[in-house]
Amino acid sequence: MISLAQIIFCDKLFTMKRRILPLSILFALLVSAPLVAAQGKVVTSIESGERSLTDVLEDRDTSAIFDFVRYNLRIDENLSSATHFDAAYEHYFKDYSALDTFDSVSNAYHFGIDHTFARNDSDKFKIDLGVGFKDKEYNHNLSLSYERTSADIGLSYKHDDLWEIGWRNGLINYEYIKASQDQLKLFTQVSGWVKWFDGRLKIAPSYKFQYVDQLRGNGTRDENTARLASTYKLGLPYFDSLSGAYELGKTDTKDSEEEDRDDDLQFRFHRWYLASEHPLSSLATTAFKYGEIQRDYRANSNNYRTWFLENKTGFTLYEDVKNKTSLQVTTEHREGDYDIVDSLRYIKNTAIAKISCLQKKDWEFTPSLAVKKFDYHASPEKNELDYDSKFEFSKKLFNQNVDVNLSYRYTWKLYRYKSDMRLWMAKAAIGYTF
Repeated sequence: MISLAQIIFCDKLFTMKRRILPLSILFALLVSAPLVAAQGKVVTSIESGERSLTDVLEDRDTSAIFDFVRYNLRIDENLSSATHFDAAYEHYFKDYSALDTFDSVSNAYHFGIDHTFARNDSDKFKIDLGVGFKDKEYNHNLSLSYERTSADIGLSYKHDDLWEIGWRNGLINYEYIKASQDQLKLFTQVSGWVKWFDGRLKIAPSYKFQYVDQLRGNGTRDENTARLASTYKLGLPYFDSLSGAYELGKTDTKDSEEEDRDDDLQFRFHRWYLASEHPLSSLATTAFKYGEIQRDYRANSNNYRTWFLENKTGFTLYEDVKNKTSLQVTTEHREGDYDIVDSLRYIKNTAIAKISCLQKKDWEFTPSLAVKKFDYHASPEKNELDYDSKFEFSKKLFNQNVDVNLSYRYTWKLYRYKSDMRLWMAKAAIGYTF
C-alpha cells in the first residue's frame, strides 16, 4: 500500500524541478569553468519519510506525525590553494497529520567564500564572507510565512597549533506578510582557543552578542550567549582525555541550529557536560558523558530541566589490510522535569547496537538497532516502547571519485492505551569529487 509520504514525495519531486534546475545549471557551470582549479566536490541528496515530534523536540506534549521531503545540493570548490568557495540549496516540505498550522515548504540558498593569507607556515590570517536567502511559506497560516536574508563576515588569526582568535559580524533580516512581525538581528561574536602544556590542555571560549529590533515600533531586545569548552589529554593507560563545556544565554527557537522547529519562542538556557575517553585495549574503547540542560521560555509553560548519562563502547571485531568489522554499543539514561506541566515528566532509557562492515576504500554496510523506553510517572497512558532499526550502505565508484550513500530507517512505536505507530525514512546521496 502506498503511504501518504510516498505520494507527497512524488508530487513534490515534480514541483521542485523548476527550483532545482537553475541552481543545478549554475553548479555545473562552476564545475566546468576553466578558471576553477580541478579540486572540489558536489553532493546531492534527497530524503523522505515520517517523523514524530516527540523524537525531534524535548518540550512537545504531542506525538504528532509529519511527512517530509528534503532535497539538498551543495558544492565545495578550491578556487586556488588559498581560496575556497561553497554554495548550497535546500528544499524542505513538511505536512503534519494533526497540526495543519505548521504545514510548510521552504527553499534556502547559501553562498560563501574564504581566503587565507599565510605570512609563513606558522601564522595564518583568514577572511570569509557568507550570504543566504530563505523563503518559508506556511500553507494554512500565511501570517507565519517569511523571507529571511542574512550576511556575515568573519576574520580569524591562527598561530601554529598553539592559539587562534576569531571575530564574526553579521545581520539577519526577517520580512513577514504581516509587516508588524518584521525583525532585524545584528550580531557580533568573538571566539578562539589556546593550548598549554605541550598541547595537552585546550581551552576554547566564545561570546556572542545579538541585538534584535522588532521594527514597526515593537521594541528591541538583546540575545547574548557565552560558552567555555575545554579538553585535557591525560594520556594515561586507561584514561585518555577529559573534556567539558558550559554555555548559557538567551535566544529563540527560530534560529535554532539544533532543533527542527516551526514555532517562534524566546527562551533563556544553560547547559553543560563532562566527558571522558578510556582506551580499554588496542581493540576496545569506551567513553562516558554526563550533562544537564535547562530552558526557561518567556511565554510558555513547558520550561524544563533534563539531565543525562551516556556511555559509548566500541569493539574492533576483525581487521586486516582490506577489511574491518566493528561494533559500537551505546546506552543512555535521561530524565526530564517540567516546572508546570507535570504530565510531561519522563524517564527515558536507550540502548543502541551498531555493526560496521567495511571494505577499505570500497564499501561499508552499517546496520543498527535501537530500543528506547519512555516512562511518564504522572501520565502512564503516554508510556512508550520504541524499536528503531536503520540500515546504511556506502559505496565508492569510478576510482573513488563518486560516493553513493543509501539509508533506510524503520521505527515501531508501541503504546499500551492507544494504537501503535510505524514510521519510516529513506535517504539517498551522491557525491562527486573532481
